[in-house]
Amino acid sequence: SQNPVFDDDDDDEVQDSIDEDPVEDLTETFTIQIEARMTMSGYTVENFGTNERTAFKNTIARIARVDVGKIEIASVTASSEAGTNTFRKLNENGINIEYTITSEEETQEDGLDDVYERLSSASEERVAEVYTSKVEELGEDVPDTFSVSSMDTNEPVATSNGNVTSNSSKNMFSMWKIV
Repeated sequence: SQNPVFDDDDDDEVQDSIDEDPVEDLTETFTIQIEARMTMSGYTVENFGTNERTAFKNTIARIARVDVGKIEIASVTASSEAGTNTFRKLNENGINIEYTITSEEETQEDGLDDVYERLSSASEERVAEVYTSKVEELGEDVPDTFSVSSMDTNEPVATSNGNVTSNSSKNMFSMWKIV
C-alpha cells in the first residue's frame, strides 16, 4: 500500500515543475537596436576626435536617457550636404555621424520605444546645446561654426534572443514524463 503514496509524490514534483515553466518563458529577451544619423556643421572628420566622440555619446545618453555603454558610433564621414545648402555657406565643412543604440537584455519588444520618442522629438538646437556643454566638460571648445543641421532616427528593431533555459527544461520535463 506504500507504492501509491510514492507515486503521488512523484506526480506532485512533476506538476510543480510544469507550473513553473510558463514563468521561465516570460524571461524571453530581445536585442533592440536603433540606428540613427546626425549631421553636424563646423567639424571635419579629422577634428572630430576622441573627446568629441565621448561628448557626442554623452549627449545622446542624456537626451535619450539611456546608458552611454549602449551607444556606439558606427561611422563619421564628411558631409556633402553642408556644402550644397546655400544658407550654410559659412559652414563649408560638416560631418555625418551614424550611430546605434543597442540594448541586449530588454524583456519587452517595445523596450526602446521611449528612447526613440525622446530622440525623435529633441530639437537640433537642444542637441547642440547639450553637446556644447558635454564638450566643455571635457575641456574642449566647439568650432565657431558648429551646429546640428539634421537628425534622423530610425524606429527600433527588435530581435528575439529566444530563451535557451526554458527550452532545455521543457525537454527535461518531457523526458521525465516518458520515464
